[in-house]
Amino acid sequence: MFILGDLVCRRIFTFTSIQHRLAVAFLSGLLFSSWLTYLFALMFANTTQPLLWANLLYFAITIGLIFLLRKPQFGQPGDGLFRKIRKAASRGRQEFDVTTPVAEDHIKLDSDSRPVGNAKWDWICLGICLAFGCWLFFATLDYSNGNFEFAIKSWSDFGANLSLSQSFALGDNFPTEHPFFPDETIRYHFLFWFQAANLSFLGLNLVWSINLLSLLSLAALLVLISTFAEILFGSRSIGRIAAVLFFFASSSLSYIPFLLSKVSFGDAISSISNLSDFVKSGYPFRGEDWGGLTVAVFSNQRHLISSAGILLLVLVFLVQFYRRNGAFPAPENERPESIPEIVNDAELESIGQEQIQTKFADLKSELPGLILCGALIGLLPYWNSAVFVSASVVLGSLFIFFPYRQHIAVLIGTVVLLGLPQILMLRSGNLASSGQSLFHWGYIIPEPSVPLVLEYIVWTFGIKLILLLIAFWFVPNSHKRLLVVITSLVPVVFLFQLSTDAFNNHKLLNIWTVLSSVYIAYAIWLIGRESFMRATLAVALTIVMILGAVIDLFPIHNDKFVSVPFKDDRLTTWLFENTQTTDLFLSDTLLSHPILFTGRKIFLGNTLFAWTAGYELKERENTYRMMFQERDLEKLLRLLRDNKIVYVVIDDGVRANGSIKGLNESIYQKNFEKVFEDTERRYGNLTVYRVPAIP
Repeated sequence: MFILGDLVCRRIFTFTSIQHRLAVAFLSGLLFSSWLTYLFALMFANTTQPLLWANLLYFAITIGLIFLLRKPQFGQPGDGLFRKIRKAASRGRQEFDVTTPVAEDHIKLDSDSRPVGNAKWDWICLGICLAFGCWLFFATLDYSNGNFEFAIKSWSDFGANLSLSQSFALGDNFPTEHPFFPDETIRYHFLFWFQAANLSFLGLNLVWSINLLSLLSLAALLVLISTFAEILFGSRSIGRIAAVLFFFASSSLSYIPFLLSKVSFGDAISSISNLSDFVKSGYPFRGEDWGGLTVAVFSNQRHLISSAGILLLVLVFLVQFYRRNGAFPAPENERPESIPEIVNDAELESIGQEQIQTKFADLKSELPGLILCGALIGLLPYWNSAVFVSASVVLGSLFIFFPYRQHIAVLIGTVVLLGLPQILMLRSGNLASSGQSLFHWGYIIPEPSVPLVLEYIVWTFGIKLILLLIAFWFVPNSHKRLLVVITSLVPVVFLFQLSTDAFNNHKLLNIWTVLSSVYIAYAIWLIGRESFMRATLAVALTIVMILGAVIDLFPIHNDKFVSVPFKDDRLTTWLFENTQTTDLFLSDTLLSHPILFTGRKIFLGNTLFAWTAGYELKERENTYRMMFQERDLEKLLRLLRDNKIVYVVIDDGVRANGSIKGLNESIYQKNFEKVFEDTERRYGNLTVYRVPAIP
């Protein structure tokens, strides 16, 4: 992954640090490698080991690409152009031919343009953040004593996604279906979980695969947050603050009434340390106590981390692109006089075409970078569709608020070309079949009004909004417009419903929080940089802003685990030894279970997940109930065979299912072969029946 990503990106991107280069290499390599391996697996779908052949082909092709691309290239588009101009300006040279090819390092490490600072503190800050990330990931997902363990608050995410991963690693899932809703094209972004499954197939424990990919993705995301802040504001300190704020910037004012309700400081400390639920906002809206805007989202939805990093990767490139071409200022203490800021299209046009060609790089040389960035975003829908939507909104806003629209149009065109087919595959059954309107005013607020929506926004983001206003007031015009571009995500959240469940819009707010944190970091730095009193004020504002996020870490720490047996488990062993990967089970509407964790599929899984993923539930639920209610043996057999059921599983969950009227368990007991019985009652008093084959 690293080598492939580095070989592709180092020919086009300019890196400000070795960390920046490694982050770009990993994220791009992860995305490209996952796509290649998955497509190769589809090619070998009819073989007994699709992943084996896919990996062999992937390694063969990648090794070939390494040898093909390993040679240094000179005179490539954007060969450290900004660095050459900066050096020339610093030496007082008034003329510099930017069109002259210069044989220089093809890696294009533009470290000379970095703000002054000690690299040791960059590594220390990153190390502390990653240590915190390790705790966060293993506090929500672990593998212990042969059991899969995940936090109760993460149950719906990890139950579904671990089942999906196991269907790739141990099952038969090419072409891809969700194990909760088989016999229909998948409607859920799955590539991260496929790659984790692939590493598991190659020998790494699945939990370690997920946590390792998550930790590397987090490292890359934090580096890119820091790099984004650096190139915008010319300060490593701002970059470090922004990276740390990733964990704490999503903090509402809900902690204020929570703390005021405590009778003493000791009572408050005791309540916080024993907190098992996220602090309630006070609003009776759907999902308000689920921690949807806390850092827990990134610990539960691991594919959100890497996709957010890819969006930041593209934004860093675009800021560099605008800066190279005069549409974005360098920080005041670093800006070469030969590159003016162009604040609008009118000024850009006033320079004249001839001057542009003389002063700036040939804009055609930027097209490879724009196309590559478009490809990175365009490959996101199967990785994380919410971030794809976020990226599309941001790119559309850039097209409106910034010049060089033809170049951004190339980027957007590449995004549409690659992303639209995936969206069309994923969207079926979402808004199209549900009859829901794309326009939806109010987000999760049932009876929204402008005052109520504004009140909710202020309460949800609190001090963060004040700091953003401070940053907006002091930054240059181009930075203001970039903040407007980033903040365009917020009205989209409150004006549109982008999936079956409007609550899912929170992911756009999560992305907005990550991107806007660089401006918050700038405001904190600006307030506290000149005197002790101002530094004290900056610290106080930071504490007030992040205190709610700090409190919301304790429910993660105090959460209990769901444990699903796997290694040396009786049911798991029986499933591996006696059933086929293609066998379909009729069971309770499970979310996590040995049946799913051995890569098998069930006729109908957890219906909340299926509904939020956009599946059409009504017809399948009706069929599901009929197979547990039909008492005519001939009709029952026809139903089971028509729906390809091989095994029927009846447990206490099925027996307690209120939607099943008159469970036909006695029919199964009398007429079907009992192949597994939970005599120890470890699996909910479960019995497995085999459906008779057609004579």
